[in-house]
Amino acid sequence: MDFIRHTFAVNAFKQMIDNGMDMYVALPILSTYLGHKTIMATERYLRLTVSMFPYLEKKFGKTLNEVFGEDQK
Repeated sequence: MDFIRHTFAVNAFKQMIDNGMDMYVALPILSTYLGHKTIMATERYLRLTVSMFPYLEKKFGKTLNEVFGEDQK
């Protein structure tokens, strides 16, 4: 059952961010929807998956390079 909740949480979180929602706004919404009393309970289900890495590079690569410098992989 945890696999299903993990998959749902990751996909729902990604969809909210893809639709332009700030991740710090999306997390409490997702947490409430899942019926959790704390955000930490929701974070248990939001683990980065291998399929998310290209997405994260595309979404945040420029910002990470500005903060940490080029080629910090």
